[in-house]
Amino acid sequence: MPNNNELDIVRNQILFPDISQNSVLVKLLEGMPPETLKELQQKAVEGHIGIELEKIKMIHKYQSSTAELDRYIDHIKQLESNAGNFTRYTAKGSFEGASGVTTISTSKGGCLTLILCVLLLLLFIFLAL
Repeated sequence: MPNNNELDIVRNQILFPDISQNSVLVKLLEGMPPETLKELQQKAVEGHIGIELEKIKMIHKYQSSTAELDRYIDHIKQLESNAGNFTRYTAKGSFEGASGVTTISTSKGGCLTLILCVLLLLLFIFLAL
């Protein structure tokens, strides 16, 4: 019957076929005392859990920012459908996603301002004559 070390080697070859038995990592692990190896395994498990938690956090950020962006777009569509020709607005939104912050600015300038400027200019010209 094979000993535990031989079974570990076979198991590792099945689970990790890309790691050569001549790799530095394998040689390092083979020479480690059992108590150090247990500590390293614990650290590896903690690291793996940290990576999994970070992945979940990133997925949550992505889903959350996508939902916020959809609400922003719906809000702008409502604003646009209710706005008249002389309406003027500016809307800004910042969304924190998995890869960073996205900022969007939407604005609409009504022609009322231009009309008022032209009328004031005409008034000044008329009064100057």
